[in-house]
Amino acid sequence: MKKKRIKYANLSLRVSGYCILFILVFFMNGYSQDIHRAVSEGDLEKPGDTFLYSQSDISRKIQVNEDLTVEEIEENVIVATHRFPWAGNCLAVRVSPSELVLVDTPWELTGTDALLTFLRERFGRVHITAVNTHFHQDNLGGNEILLSRRIPVYGSDLTVRLLEEKGAAVIRRTLKSLSDPKHKRYFDAYKNLNLKPPDHVFELKKGLTLHIGEEDIEIFYPGPAHTLDNIVVYFPMRKILFGGCMIRSLESTGIFPPSDGDLDSWPRSAKNVLERFPEARIVIPGHGTWGDIRLIQHTFDIANQSLRQSELQKRGSLK
Repeated sequence: MKKKRIKYANLSLRVSGYCILFILVFFMNGYSQDIHRAVSEGDLEKPGDTFLYSQSDISRKIQVNEDLTVEEIEENVIVATHRFPWAGNCLAVRVSPSELVLVDTPWELTGTDALLTFLRERFGRVHITAVNTHFHQDNLGGNEILLSRRIPVYGSDLTVRLLEEKGAAVIRRTLKSLSDPKHKRYFDAYKNLNLKPPDHVFELKKGLTLHIGEEDIEIFYPGPAHTLDNIVVYFPMRKILFGGCMIRSLESTGIFPPSDGDLDSWPRSAKNVLERFPEARIVIPGHGTWGDIRLIQHTFDIANQSLRQSELQKRGSLK
C-alpha cells in the first residue's frame, strides 16, 4: 500500500512538472508574439524601448569607452552614441555579409577610430561605405580617418561647399563653448580637428540611391531645416530612417533658430520626410533617443511652434 502511494505521488509530481513546463512555454511564446506584434504595429509605449526586434526581446548596449556607446537595436543594425561632450548619434547597418553602411561619424577622430574597431570586432572585415548628412562636425568629424582608410564617403555638393565656406566658423563656435578649463580634453581635440569633405559627391536636390550588398539605400533631401544641406537616409528593406539633426527626439521641446539653418522652412521639410517615408518603422535622430515615426510628426509640431514664437518675437520688436 505504501509503495502504491509513493508510486502515485511520483506520477503526480511528474504530471505537475509537465503542466508547469507547458504553461511556461505557452506564456513565453505568447509574450514574445505580443512584443513583436507591438513593434510591427508601432504600438510602443515610448520611442527607444529596448526591444531587439529580430533576435531577442532586449537590445544590447555596450560601453565601448568613456565617450562611445553602441546599441544593437536589431540584428546587424547599430546606433552609436558619441558624447564629446554632447551626445550625437550615427548609424551602422550591415547590408550583406561583406558590406556595411555607416551614416555619419562620431564627433572626432578618436571616437571614429573606436567605432571602426568595434565594427570590425562585431562584423569582421567588411567593406564600409559612409554617408555624411550635413557639414557639421558631428556628421563628418571622423572623415579624415575614413578617407585615410580608403572608405568611400558620400555627401552632397552643398555639403562640400558649406564645409569650405563655414567649416572654420563651426569649429570656432565649438571652441568658444568649451573655453572652461574643465573641457580642456574636448577643446584640444576640436582645436586640432581637420574637417574633410566627402569624396563621392552627388547633386543635393537630385538625391541618390546606393545599391550596396543586398539592399538599396535612399538618400533624400527634404529641404532646409537644421542646415541648408541636411539629408535623411532610408533603408527601405528594413524601414529604418536616419533623420540626422533635422529630426528631433521626443525629448526635444523646441527648436532655436539655427545660425546655419532655416527655421521658416523646417516645418515643410519635416512634412516632406513624413510624406516620403510614411512606412518608416524605426527613426533615428541626430541627437537623443531613437523611436518610431512619431519623431517626424513631433519635429513638425515643435518646428511649427518655434516658428510661431519666432514670428511673435519679431512682431514685438517692431512695435
